[in-house]
Amino acid sequence: GEGDTATITLSAEGLESVTCAVTRTNVQDATAAEINAAEDGKVFRVTGIVSKIKNTEYGNLYIKDHTGEVYVYGTNNFAQENIAEGDVITVVGSKTSFKESPQMKNVDVEKHYSIKDTKVADFRAAEDNNEVYYRLTGKVTKSTEEYTKFDLEQYGNFALEDESGNVDPKYGKTLKLE
Repeated sequence: GEGDTATITLSAEGLESVTCAVTRTNVQDATAAEINAAEDGKVFRVTGIVSKIKNTEYGNLYIKDHTGEVYVYGTNNFAQENIAEGDVITVVGSKTSFKESPQMKNVDVEKHYSIKDTKVADFRAAEDNNEVYYRLTGKVTKSTEEYTKFDLEQYGNFALEDESGNVDPKYGKTLKLE
């Protein structure tokens, strides 16, 4: 169970042995609000948008999701990940508090998606690529795609319009609304 410990010794002929202590930790998926309200010491996984980077040397940043923001004091692999404001990341780390303010401390990045801000016209012209993520902003309008029912609640069908044009997402394409 959680908190159980074990010792692992690694050895190979001709090399010095290395011994490590391991503690089992249960990681809980959570929202920013759930982390902020939780007791210190628990380990959480959260996914959200990097809304602000406070320190690039240590990777101090804010992660925002649909419930609010959580402050991260230290990101272990920040420099290697090349994280920027607006990117989407999933991190795992302990919930702590500093001067009664909740935070996650010394997190590890599990997933990182660089997000490219783009105009509708550029999005329409882009090649299909499952490795590139875009952020489109504009006005939600009625879809003009043939046989598309305009119903955001039941079907999620819509069009997006900005000063560069209009895009009707086709079936099989995914646009995530923030």
